[in-house]
Amino acid sequence: MHNALLIDEVQRQIFRFCTSQDLAHLASCTHAFLDAALDLRWRDLSSIVGLLLLIPGVELQEGVISLDKNVTSLDLARFETYSVRVRSIAYSRKVTQVDVRLSQLLSLVPTTLLPHLGRVSFRPKGFTPTTTRLSNSPALQCVQLDTGFFTTDGDAGFIQQLKASGVQLRQMSIRGPLSLTANEALSSFTTVETLSLRLGTSLTPEAFLSVLSFPVLRELDVHATHLNMQELQILRPEVHHTAPILSSLKILRIRGSSDLIQSIISRTIHLHTLHIELDDSLIRNRSWKTMIDLIGSRCHHLEALTIEHHLDLDAEQQPTPPIAAALPQHTLISAHNSRPSTPGPPAKDGFELSLFYSLKSARSLRHLSLDTTIPFVGSDQDIVMFAKYWPCLEHLDLGATSSHVSSSDISLRSLHILATALPRLQSLILPIGAPVVLLNSLPLASTPVWPSLERLTLPTAFIPDVVEMTALLGSCPLLRSLDGHQEHEEAWEKIRASLYA
Repeated sequence: MHNALLIDEVQRQIFRFCTSQDLAHLASCTHAFLDAALDLRWRDLSSIVGLLLLIPGVELQEGVISLDKNVTSLDLARFETYSVRVRSIAYSRKVTQVDVRLSQLLSLVPTTLLPHLGRVSFRPKGFTPTTTRLSNSPALQCVQLDTGFFTTDGDAGFIQQLKASGVQLRQMSIRGPLSLTANEALSSFTTVETLSLRLGTSLTPEAFLSVLSFPVLRELDVHATHLNMQELQILRPEVHHTAPILSSLKILRIRGSSDLIQSIISRTIHLHTLHIELDDSLIRNRSWKTMIDLIGSRCHHLEALTIEHHLDLDAEQQPTPPIAAALPQHTLISAHNSRPSTPGPPAKDGFELSLFYSLKSARSLRHLSLDTTIPFVGSDQDIVMFAKYWPCLEHLDLGATSSHVSSSDISLRSLHILATALPRLQSLILPIGAPVVLLNSLPLASTPVWPSLERLTLPTAFIPDVVEMTALLGSCPLLRSLDGHQEHEEAWEKIRASLYA
C-alpha cells in the first residue's frame, strides 16, 4: 500500500466516491481504513433501524423494533461506538415503530445519544418519543421539519425541546401547519442565519414579527399571504418606522401582499437576492412602479430579482388590449409612504418594461425573471437599456406565454443586441412579437459570437424561418437547449436539426 493512502485526508477524499457497501468492505479489510470508512458509512442516516439494532437484545420483527431482554445503559458501548459518527439523520414517513421498553431505555440514558448530530430532518409522522430523544444534540445546527397537513403533539414537543435545550441553531426550515405553542417558541431561535417558514395560515403575526428581529438572519423564505400591515402595526407600531430591522438580510424570498412586501423591503439595506410572489388580486393590484422604484432605491447591491404574480382569469379576461385598458388606473397608496402615487398608463397589453429602468443602480444584477399573468411588455429599445444598465446579466426571463408574445414589440434584432452587449448571458427567455418582415433587416452576417449562451427559449408570434434562424443562432457554440412557441414546434425541430447537425 502506498504511504499516501495512510493519510486520513486522502482516504476521506477517495472514500467520498464509494457506496455504503464499499465503505463496509473497506472498514473490514484493514485497520488503516477503519475510522475513515466508518465515519463516512455512518455519517448520514436515512433510518434509525440500523443504529438501534446495535443495542444488545434489539430485534426487528414485523415492522416493530423490540427489546427482548433486560438491558441497561451500560450495555450501549457498541451503540455508542457508531453513534458518535452520525452527523445527519432523516426521519421519513415510514418511521419504524419502537416498543415501549426500548423507548424507556433510551430515555434513561444520561448522556446525549448522538453527540455530534448536526442536521436532522423530519417528514410527516416522523415525530416519535424515540426520534425526538435521538435528535436532542448540543451540536445540532440545522433542522428541517415537514409537519404534513395537520399539527401534532410530536412536532410541537420537538420544537419545545429545542427551545429548552438552548441549542444554537443556524438553519431552520418548517413546512406545514404549526401549533400556537410552537409559533411562540420560534422567537427563541435568535441565532438562526437561514430560515424558511412555509406554514400556510398557521404563521402568527407575533411569530412573524419576532423573526424580523433576528440579529444575524441572512436568508429568509416566508409565506405570509394571510398577514396584513394593519394587524402588524397594531401589534408592533415600530414596523411603520423606516429604520432597518433586517440589517443582515441578504436573501429574501417572500409571498404576500404588495404592501407587506414593500414594508419589508424598505427595511433592508444589503439584499442581493430577492424573490417576490405577489398575492394581490387583479382588483387590488398595486402600482408596479411603486414596487420597482422601492427596490431600486433600497437594493443597490441586487444580483438576482424574480417577480411572480399569477391570476386566475377566464378566457375572456386574458390580457388583451381591451383588458389592458381596464387595468386599475386609480390612485394608489404605497406601504412605506402615505403620499399617493399615480402609475402611468399600462402598455398596450400589459405593463411597460421601462418601469425597470429605476433599477439601473443595481449594476451587479445577474438574474432577472418576470413570471406574471399580465405581462411586462416592451420593445427593442428596452432591451438596449437593459443591456446598458446590467452588463453582468447571466439569466434573463421576460416570459414565454402566448400573452407575452402577443403583447411584445420586441423583434429578433434584440438577439443581436444582447449577443453584442451581454457576452456572459447563459439563459434567455425572450418573447418575440414583431412582424416577420423584420427578419430581412437583421445583420445576420455580422452576428457576434455568443460564447456563454446555453439555454434559449424564443417564443415568436410568427413561424420562424429555418434558414435565417439557423444563421442567427449559429454563433452560439455552447447552445444546448433551444425552444420556441409550441404551435411552431415543427419549424423549431428543423432549426435544432440544422444547428446540431
